[in-house]
Amino acid sequence: MADCSQLQTQLDAVQQDRAALDDPIDFCQNECDPGDINCIKACLRSIPGRKAADDAAIARLRDEITICGILLTTWNLNANGFIGTLTIASLSGTITDTSFGFTGTLSITGERSNTVVGAWDELAQHLTFTRFIDTNFLQEYTGFVSTHSSTPHTLAGTFTSDDSPERTFGWFATL
Repeated sequence: MADCSQLQTQLDAVQQDRAALDDPIDFCQNECDPGDINCIKACLRSIPGRKAADDAAIARLRDEITICGILLTTWNLNANGFIGTLTIASLSGTITDTSFGFTGTLSITGERSNTVVGAWDELAQHLTFTRFIDTNFLQEYTGFVSTHSSTPHTLAGTFTSDDSPERTFGWFATL
């Protein structure tokens, strides 16, 4: 996935390229040397494929912008009654792989911040992440995102903790 701050610029550029394909004669005349009929013919034959590629890129970039808008932020967290924040700071990978990684921090009020490293599954709208409290103490979180338009986005799921491996705890986070 590209840097979220660059996605809108990339989308604008692809949309501009796609719009140019709507006038194939003008597009191909600009692509080829003047009078190069073979180039213009080849260019015209390539227009449907170019349109399809641009349409796919536009859809992918829109998906990435949506995901950045939903995930890449600071969430208000309640982890089994412990209040804090979950900040997803960076994303990696590509949406076309249907999943990507992320890093960030989890901060419980009154405690120090801890690094989290996780993965997002776009198709399932499912995330997993590990909270690294110290080298010998981890918490494993799993959850789903709710994006119902009538309510704020919510992450919710369960987590396990090294200090109580036989127990599962609930957590949720809201914007």
